[in-house]
Amino acid sequence: MLTALGTAAPRGSGHETEFWLHEGVLHTNRLVPWECPSICPEHSQAVKLSLDMPLQSELVNSALIFRANEDFMTDSKEDEICLQVEMTEYQGCAPDQRTKQPVIVVGHTISNSRESTLRQVVTLAAQSGYQTIVKTKKGCYFDCEGLDPALLCATLSTVCKVLLCMRWLGRAKKDDHILILHMPLLFAKLAISLSKELNARITIVVATQEESEELYEASSSGIPIVVVEDMHASHMSPVLEATSGKFSLVICNRFSAAGQEAWRHISAAGRFVLCNEDMEGKLDTGPFTKGASFLPMGYENLGTRQEMAAEILQDGLEFLRKNKDIWTSHVSVYNIDQMPTQSKGSQFKASPGSAEEVHAAVRFNYGESSVKILPPIRRVKFFPDAAYLLIGGLGGLGSSLVRWMTERGCRHFIFVSRSGATQQKAAQTVELAEKAGASVQVFQADAGNESDMRAIVARVMKERPIRGVVHAAMVLQDGLLQGMTAAQYQAAITPKLRIAHVLHSVLINSPLDFFVMTSSISGTIGTPGQTNYSAGNSFLDAFAVYRQSLGLPACSIALPMLLDVGVVAENQTVEDSLQRLGFYGIDEVEMLEGLEVARSPNSPSHLILGLDPSLLHRSAGTNRLFWHGDARLRGVQRDLDLLQGSLRASKPDGEVIGDGEELDYETLMARVGDRIVQKCASMLGREIHEINLSKGTVASYGLDSMIGSELQQWLFGEFGLALSFHAFTAPEMTFEGLARQAVEALGVGSAK
Repeated sequence: MLTALGTAAPRGSGHETEFWLHEGVLHTNRLVPWECPSICPEHSQAVKLSLDMPLQSELVNSALIFRANEDFMTDSKEDEICLQVEMTEYQGCAPDQRTKQPVIVVGHTISNSRESTLRQVVTLAAQSGYQTIVKTKKGCYFDCEGLDPALLCATLSTVCKVLLCMRWLGRAKKDDHILILHMPLLFAKLAISLSKELNARITIVVATQEESEELYEASSSGIPIVVVEDMHASHMSPVLEATSGKFSLVICNRFSAAGQEAWRHISAAGRFVLCNEDMEGKLDTGPFTKGASFLPMGYENLGTRQEMAAEILQDGLEFLRKNKDIWTSHVSVYNIDQMPTQSKGSQFKASPGSAEEVHAAVRFNYGESSVKILPPIRRVKFFPDAAYLLIGGLGGLGSSLVRWMTERGCRHFIFVSRSGATQQKAAQTVELAEKAGASVQVFQADAGNESDMRAIVARVMKERPIRGVVHAAMVLQDGLLQGMTAAQYQAAITPKLRIAHVLHSVLINSPLDFFVMTSSISGTIGTPGQTNYSAGNSFLDAFAVYRQSLGLPACSIALPMLLDVGVVAENQTVEDSLQRLGFYGIDEVEMLEGLEVARSPNSPSHLILGLDPSLLHRSAGTNRLFWHGDARLRGVQRDLDLLQGSLRASKPDGEVIGDGEELDYETLMARVGDRIVQKCASMLGREIHEINLSKGTVASYGLDSMIGSELQQWLFGEFGLALSFHAFTAPEMTFEGLARQAVEALGVGSAK
């Protein structure tokens, strides 16, 4: 043990920093994906697809497996109708199972007697993964007679995106000059057809000569096509020269340096449509003074707005019927039981909107295709004659818990809170439970006081047993450790530690079904500025292990930021700060799914939400996350690195130091320094001229822990410069010193 500790490198080095010596064996710590026994592939059975069975796909160990969804009732509301899916849009090898996406579906309508009709229709449905039956509102589906279902599934979503960008948002009209900047080829081809229909000029910018040649062949009308292999601002010169530099409508996939340059040259009253809502860099406000509009387009949200989706879908069908000459001669169609498999080198599908995006259709052959089906999910049920104890559950999280628990049979809630039901949200939570037919007792007390809790538990148990506990108490007292008083440090720890210990002592002899403690991801990875809160949550994680070692139920569920309930939902600043650190948020549904696992008899002692590599990649991009190099997260980091390719691959040195031109050291220092000052001014909410490169320390400009972590990530991603947070707070660290270290990290000396 001493040898291991003596050679241990700091956390972030990639080496082991935590050890456990047990019965002569030295263990190290790892976070590993946890598989619920009910979702293991070995529990699946091969079954022929049946028309009367609603199924939902899940991705388990890179295999597409289905589950019978018993909660799905084909009986529809008056304004709804069910569709038996016959063909649908291909969502890649690894469809996103967590967020609902708008997906084209072709199928037959189903009556309430579960009989399929002969009427074939198409709709745009919001779904996660693949489903055999979908619901849609009446008036939101259309006959598709005369149109090839495979063509619809493979191309109609892109048609809808083109119409949304050009007609709905872009308001393209005759004589407009449209710039399509690095969009997928199918999008560009359809945009060319629509521009002809509108009598508008169009210029296409592509990344390769092969794409250029394919577009020339498809358009056959002399459309200007410019090849720009990367997205540097200076490489937009040929485009600007060829088009006189004025565009009334620009459509691009990401707001890169080239996109920013196109935005700066947009014509008066022009429209700029950003297709994926991802922003890189600061938005120049100059074009706004000319009446220009900047319009981020969130296609992913379209599936939840069915009436709007129906209008765009109807326009898309009309466009396809009028433009039969653009129909592709071949569309790839995969049977649902013969989907393409992921190769080892390409573990993840291309991101939507990328040049590698695959346009294909998926067919459901009922009675023929065999798919693997897991047993139905066994939902948590609560005993109606038992009481359930909730500590600190009267806020935003409490209303979610109450709704979920009453839906599953809970009829008696016991709340213990310092403020009782005096707060508005607490009163709303109580009202919600009572309207659902449950009784509610609220005790205004300190749950960390053992004598008070013994009295409360004894009083409740005279009427009915307590069968479960949720410890959700929390206090935030954020700040840098060196600036905290002992009282501030203890304020965040005590509610977590003392209440857990008291609940354990008071209920040690009670036959509980579950003992759930809401921890935080901060206890696992150590969120900057939350040393005390992290420590309190770490205690809960360890305490759950301790209880399970005694044969008692316990699970500590580490939550990331919750987007629609609790503290983050009420404070946009908190959400913005956490997103800058690379965190992504989960919604109420995912949180409740986690609680369902935590409450189950075979739950792990420590369950962590918010570390899905694909969603981390979507949130952090190519930035280095502050926990990068933590050996415990090696598995997550490996998958994240596969997604990112290389942390600096999309940040060529030329973009930083001048597109490959020869630079002397002074010029290089000036350029890197200017770039750092611009970034810091943006993060700190200051004007650039307020920051002096050589006077005043970095910390003196108001750098806090959140901004410091964001700056850490940016410096690594931009220059490969790895600094600790304490380096920023050093009394000798100026912006000039920071620039000097960044130049050294680039390894260019007197740069080429």
